[in-house]
Amino acid sequence: MLRLQQQVLIEQVPTDSEPERNKVLYFPAIQNVDINETFDDLTNTATVTLPRNLKFEDRNIYEGADALIKRGDKIKLSAGYYPNLKTIFEGYISKVDNNVPIVLKCEDEMWKVKQQIVKNISETNIKVINLLRKVFADFTDRKFSIKVKVSATISSIRINEASIGQVLKKLRDEFGIYSFFKNNILYVGLAYYPDLAKEETFLFEKVIIDSELQYLKKEDVKIKVKGTLIKEDNTREEISVGDADGDLRSVFQYGGTIEDLKRTINTFLEQANYTGYYGSFTTFLEPKVSHGDYAVLNSYKYPERKGTYLIKSVATSFGVNGGRQEIELERRIA
Repeated sequence: MLRLQQQVLIEQVPTDSEPERNKVLYFPAIQNVDINETFDDLTNTATVTLPRNLKFEDRNIYEGADALIKRGDKIKLSAGYYPNLKTIFEGYISKVDNNVPIVLKCEDEMWKVKQQIVKNISETNIKVINLLRKVFADFTDRKFSIKVKVSATISSIRINEASIGQVLKKLRDEFGIYSFFKNNILYVGLAYYPDLAKEETFLFEKVIIDSELQYLKKEDVKIKVKGTLIKEDNTREEISVGDADGDLRSVFQYGGTIEDLKRTINTFLEQANYTGYYGSFTTFLEPKVSHGDYAVLNSYKYPERKGTYLIKSVATSFGVNGGRQEIELERRIA
């Protein structure tokens, strides 16, 4: 029988008014934890619901000027089936909701990145890695490394009194350059990296608890791919392929010709439009996966449907009702 272990650690962060805040609060059990991660968002988030009327040394832990838990405190969430206990989320408390029960809103390391304001920058034809060097130049309290895994050149960009988080969002929205944290490293570039991916197998008859999956034939799937060509003078040209009313995917290309872009988006359409599973499924807390990992779906009843899929997002929950993962697929890769 699977026996769930869970743990919440909250580390106080000193403030100017309370320089001696240094307690570490330990909770061996919790009402509920919800964690959301996807390469579509900059930030992994968590919501922690604490037991009602929780106190420490006869002190209310969240009210008053000397509250034990405050915005900006560090938090680590761990769970697993005995004897395994794995860290699932690390970050900061971004908000303490003082309703009953107490709810802590949390964000990963991106929370600190969002607090850092960038000096005004105006650049043309700058490589992404050089732009980020300028953006992070004054981030003196950085405790993570940065890996830029894209060689793209930004033809023109202007930044005025924005946070680093807003800059990264601009790169995502306007240039298709993704940013996310994994293992205390900020990756900037692609949505996922095969060299970082781990592969786990999920058998329908054993570990898939609930399913929103559909097994579709290629000819029954509607996909639309919009390609954007960003030219050296920062002008853009867009073309689309696929079904006009299909599920929209976007592809960015820096430089080259419109014919190059056509070949790229047609290849992407071929990859996104496949015979196989689409949607999401719910499984146990283990094996634990993250966005960018691979899920191998298999079945005793339908072995011919076995396939390997890229994971787009994972919603993890654990608490008094056990532990679950809801895994959303991005596309089939094998």
